[in-house]
Amino acid sequence: MKTFFSLLLIYSSLFAQVLKDFNSDGTVSVLTFGDSITAGVGDSQGLGGYPKRLGNYLGIPVSNRGISSERLITDGQARFPSVMLSSSADIVVILEGANDAIFRESSSDYERALQRVINVATALGKKVVLGAPQRPCCNKGARGPFTDAYAGVVRKLSIINDAPLADFDLAWRTTCKNKNACELYVLPEGLHPNRTGYDVMAQVVSAALLGIDIFAPSGAAELEGALNLPKGSVIVKGES
Repeated sequence: MKTFFSLLLIYSSLFAQVLKDFNSDGTVSVLTFGDSITAGVGDSQGLGGYPKRLGNYLGIPVSNRGISSERLITDGQARFPSVMLSSSADIVVILEGANDAIFRESSSDYERALQRVINVATALGKKVVLGAPQRPCCNKGARGPFTDAYAGVVRKLSIINDAPLADFDLAWRTTCKNKNACELYVLPEGLHPNRTGYDVMAQVVSAALLGIDIFAPSGAAELEGALNLPKGSVIVKGES
């Protein structure tokens, strides 16, 4: 636990706005890469999960390249280069691990795969934002120890690669009222966020892109101000 909070202190110093036109094409755009959680499975509002909400919050194009059942270690890292080569996005948000956990993939293999995709994105001039996967619950709770390990890897690589961190895992830990059966999930499945969960995810990514520490005492208010949202719109809770 001490190591975890030490990492939080380190990567908090990395916060800086990354919404920039890195390829100088006159448009700031984002691509989201991942599995069914990125694709938006479980979103009863039909808004396409967190990517569509992210675009609405920021008023910029956001491309959703999530594919259900994908594993980072196998098909994810194989698919990634072609997705990057076909995209003009300035920023890529990477979130995978839920399906790797089904197969009990080791954190070391996960780390190697994630570093490879980071290298590809960086070589092609993309700014990378890393998503730390949230811990499943309930019917999918057995995956928890593996997603916990993957979240630790993501935090580590965010520091090594100077990549902004969208810490979905921490957001779930601070925001869920019921820690054993989090109300941000479709229950009792416990893997895919519901519409409120996707709101939380979009808020976490928005804060990461705007350089706001959403877990600080003033984080929610800062994000509301930056996005011109009514007071109380940001659901994410800070660290107590």
